[in-house]
Amino acid sequence: MYTPQSAQAVAQLHQLLVEMMPRRWSSVRLDVKRDDAGSFVHLTNLDAQIAPGGGAKPPPLGRDQNALVAGMNAALATIAGDLGDAWKGAIARMDRAEDGSAALVLLAPDGAEQSRLILAPDTVDSLILSDALFDALDATRQAAYAAQNAFQQTIQGFRQWDAAQDSGELSFVLADGRTWKLRGQAIGSWSGPDETWMWAWANDSIHGAFSAESARVRDLAKQERGLAAMTTGKFSALQPLATELALHTAALLGAQGVFPGPAGKTLVFIAAMR
Repeated sequence: MYTPQSAQAVAQLHQLLVEMMPRRWSSVRLDVKRDDAGSFVHLTNLDAQIAPGGGAKPPPLGRDQNALVAGMNAALATIAGDLGDAWKGAIARMDRAEDGSAALVLLAPDGAEQSRLILAPDTVDSLILSDALFDALDATRQAAYAAQNAFQQTIQGFRQWDAAQDSGELSFVLADGRTWKLRGQAIGSWSGPDETWMWAWANDSIHGAFSAESARVRDLAKQERGLAAMTTGKFSALQPLATELALHTAALLGAQGVFPGPAGKTLVFIAAMR
C-alpha cells in the first residue's frame, strides 16, 4: 500500500538522486539485492539516462557517496516494506517527465511494471534540491567567491565584530585597530546540533529591518520553478549547502561578502552590503 511513509521515501529517493546523479537525468535505473525474505540489503548499481543539455555534476553538499547510498537503501526499504507483494522484483526506475512530475516505477521479476509511485509536479517543485537550484548556484559562484576572498582579506585578523539589528549595521574592529562600519543584512543561520538552515526572513528573532534583503531574494525566487531552497523557511542542510546559499544570496544582493557570525553553536550569515 502506498502510505504517507512511502510517499515521503519516494521524495527522499528523488532528492538523493538529484544530489548524486549528473544534472538533468531523465531516468535512473536502480538495481538492488534482496535477501531470501524479500527485504532490501543494498543497492548494487545505478544507471542514469541524461537528457540533452545535461551531464553537469551537482555541487558538493557535504555528503559522500556512501552516505547517499545508505539514504537510498533506507528509502527503498521503507517502500518495499509498505508495498509487500506489490513489488517482488529487484529493479526500480525513477523517471522524470517533461511536466515536472516524477515516478518511481517498480519492476516485477519478469521485467514488467508492477507498481508506479508518482510525485506530482508541485511535489517535485517543493523539494529542496533541484537542477534549477544548482544552475542558480553555478551562475553566481565565480563572482560570489571572488567577492568573498576580497572581503576575508579585509577582515583577516579582526579583533571584534558586532551587528545592530534595528539599524542594520555591521561593524568590525580590524587587526590594525581601525573600526569599519557598513550596512549589514542577515541572510540566514545554520544550526550545527540539528544541521538545519533557516532563512533570516523566517526567523522571528531577527528584526525585519535586518532581514529585508533576504526577503527580497525570496520573493524573486518565487517567480521561478524549482527554487524551493530559496523560499522554504527552514530545512535540513549540511554546512556546505548553507554556505552555498549564503554566498549565492550575497551575490544576488551585490554584497561585498558574507560574515558567518558565531552565536553559540549556530552560525548567522550576514551580508556585508556595499
